[in-house]
Amino acid sequence: MRSPRCLFWCSFLLTVAAAALAGPALAQLPEEGPEPDSPRRTVERFLMAARVGRYAEAAQELDLSGVGKERGPTLARQLREVLDQRMQLDLDKISDNPAGNRQDGLPADTEEIGRLAGPTGHEPVRLQRLGEGEAASWKFSRQTVRRIPAWYDRLPDRWLREHLPEPLWRSGPLNILFWQWLALPPLLMICYLLGRLLAWLLRVVVNSLVRRTPWQWDDALAAGLERPGRLIFTALLGHLALHMLHLPSGGQRLLSSVLGVLVLVGVFWAMWRFVSAMIGVAQHSEWVRMHPAALGMLPLGERLAKMALLAFGLVVMLRELGFEVTSLLAGIGIGGLGIALAAQKTVEHLFGGITLTADQPMRVGDMVKIDAIQGVVEHIGLRSTRIRTADRTVVTIPNGRLADMSIETMAARDRIRLHMMLGLVYHTTSAQLRAILSEIESLLRGHKRVWPELVVVRLAGLGQSALDVEIMCWFETTDFNEFRALREEVLIAMLEIVEKHGSAIAFPTRTVHLMEQRSGRA
Repeated sequence: MRSPRCLFWCSFLLTVAAAALAGPALAQLPEEGPEPDSPRRTVERFLMAARVGRYAEAAQELDLSGVGKERGPTLARQLREVLDQRMQLDLDKISDNPAGNRQDGLPADTEEIGRLAGPTGHEPVRLQRLGEGEAASWKFSRQTVRRIPAWYDRLPDRWLREHLPEPLWRSGPLNILFWQWLALPPLLMICYLLGRLLAWLLRVVVNSLVRRTPWQWDDALAAGLERPGRLIFTALLGHLALHMLHLPSGGQRLLSSVLGVLVLVGVFWAMWRFVSAMIGVAQHSEWVRMHPAALGMLPLGERLAKMALLAFGLVVMLRELGFEVTSLLAGIGIGGLGIALAAQKTVEHLFGGITLTADQPMRVGDMVKIDAIQGVVEHIGLRSTRIRTADRTVVTIPNGRLADMSIETMAARDRIRLHMMLGLVYHTTSAQLRAILSEIESLLRGHKRVWPELVVVRLAGLGQSALDVEIMCWFETTDFNEFRALREEVLIAMLEIVEKHGSAIAFPTRTVHLMEQRSGRA
């Protein structure tokens, strides 16, 4: 699949970029700081010289009074190894003021750059300003220099440091020692082989479990988990193996970020395959066969889900590598807003179609009434819906507009109501009226297709030209043609009841009274 590979290669390029940014950070520092000297410049000069093996030059940044200058190169090498492995130095936080940081609560000629765990607790690593005026310079303090051997003896890889050749202890890219670079490939190869083994064992266990279930989606998912699982296990084992190399804090942090990105690639790869598996199962499910309109939405839904997954995965990996993603997200948001504004109606109709497919207020073949439009639904598409009216015309309604309209679906009803007003002539007597009402109610309640729970036959009012009788009942059918036949049968029976009791159906009449007006002669 192209997109998981694309995700992997994007993460790889991001990793290389991060390494390129992190690697030369110290190599680009100026060899000589501006005068007068400052604590930051002293640390920079020491690290630049020590990390390329110029320990005699690095020893010039140590206050060796009381310990002997002949021990300077050895102490410089030990201090460099201690700082690389046990302290995460941030040069930007070290004062570049020739007078040092005056607000740290320390004496004016003392600067602290961090603390290390020692025999007496957390012991400070400090610099001290020596000399006066323009000749003043900052050096690692005498007390700090005296603590270097004790700090060095507490390093976990001290045995290796004493027995490996000196060139292998020089710093390579990312300040990682050459022996650590040489040990890294075989160690990662071992992690890869163990990762393949664990992924195979996981596949065996998962397959034995999914065979016992009646579902299909877990079989499809289990088939695609081995390769993502192989990558995840390899990265996790590599993360554990890094601690065996005792890498410097900067290199440890960067390589841990790289392996963390590989874990994320494996996780999103598995999620990608999960989406594909779920769409494949949905396309052959019983629900889709009952909802044909949803079948056309599945490929679109798959593409949208994978695009969202890809975008989210890249943002998470950028964040894992230490990049600032706030501005990127803001740019994506502005770009998305521009696209949404340019294609507002299209997006509106698209999501309207998604809403109709998800909510299912109507289906193809249903009789519906939408505002003044009544007809049968012929097609529900991505942009619009077509309705065939009783006049055999086709009305096309955009889905965005349709999603905001009231949709009355006739196919959803479980019975059909008969509601009418029966008008009787005014010369009907009260006895005749009671007999007619009673017999019509008995007719409806005794009908085999009338819902017996609610039958209404009541005198509703005295109209202008008739006695208004309200009749309401529900026929237990959903077929409108059958309802028409049942209604006809009941109406004819009502006419027979009215005629039987000597009454009649009223029709609109108006009585006009004429008064004769006589005029007398004067």
